[in-house]
Amino acid sequence: MSDLGPGASALSRAFKALVADDRARLQAVRFVIIGLKSNAVYYMLYVLLALAGVGSKTAVVIVFVFGMVYAFWFNKAFVFRDRDHLNWQFVRYMGVYIFALALNLVLLEWATTSLGFSHFLVQAVLGVVIAIPIFFLLKYFVFPSKEQGAVGP
Repeated sequence: MSDLGPGASALSRAFKALVADDRARLQAVRFVIIGLKSNAVYYMLYVLLALAGVGSKTAVVIVFVFGMVYAFWFNKAFVFRDRDHLNWQFVRYMGVYIFALALNLVLLEWATTSLGFSHFLVQAVLGVVIAIPIFFLLKYFVFPSKEQGAVGP
């Protein structure tokens, strides 16, 4: 098997830690539950905006801004059971979602223009694909447990 670099090895270590940790597995289950509900709402909003004539990229931005604020409290309180004061959490959270938005826009553009897929199909798939790095970034960067320690300011 070829070496995929330090990013792949870090992801592999994070996945192994997730599988071995009961608390992390429960967080992942709660993240999936919130994610399924939230993504259903986001996707319906995206479709409604697109059908109303809003461009696909503009609709993605509107949905991400809505979702960023809407999901912050669910992730903080329900998924990660974080009781700390906000401090830098919302700033880090916004950074994660801005990264996810940029990744979404690049992949949406590439899949629709270069590959010719429908933006409705692409956005449905991207909602699932992008959730994976979001979970790990939220778990280890935005809402780290006391044992993990906070990263950054």
